[in-house]
Amino acid sequence: LQEISVDQDRYDEFRVNGQAVQDGNILPSETEKGKFIVQTDPLSIDKNAFVTFKNHCDAENLHDLDITKEMTEGQESNETFQIQVKIGGQPYSGKYKVNGVDAGKLCENGILEIKAGQTIKIENIAADTSFEVIENYDKDNYENPQYTISEAIVDSTTDKAAGKIEFKKNAKVEVTN
Repeated sequence: LQEISVDQDRYDEFRVNGQAVQDGNILPSETEKGKFIVQTDPLSIDKNAFVTFKNHCDAENLHDLDITKEMTEGQESNETFQIQVKIGGQPYSGKYKVNGVDAGKLCENGILEIKAGQTIKIENIAADTSFEVIENYDKDNYENPQYTISEAIVDSTTDKAAGKIEFKKNAKVEVTN
């Protein structure tokens, strides 16, 4: 079995069914420059019901997503706002920092809390991973949020910030209303 289109600049270890893949089983792609094929040793169908490929990200392939909350010029607020975040299509669950400080903040079900002027940092996201940021806002007191994305591939900034993490770049999202 083979895993194709592997970029060795982004991954520093390859495992198949828990075993490290040896150099002889990592071959240059004949069709894609700079890509490789990771393959298993010959397998017997009657003995191998499944094969799991697991690639370990190289440190250069781990990136951040920074989400900053701002108020429209002339507006102020001391309220706490809820931001819904999806990473790779799933609600984010894990640690995050506020203004660069690891205060033990933990996100569950993709909902993070932020105040105007603060920046949330989610770390260790692999390149090409999708993200989505939506502010859950009080429609009676605030206008629709405006979203801007920088240092990432932009999919949408209408009603949400949706994009993909770029290799060797930390994505930035600004939510303003």
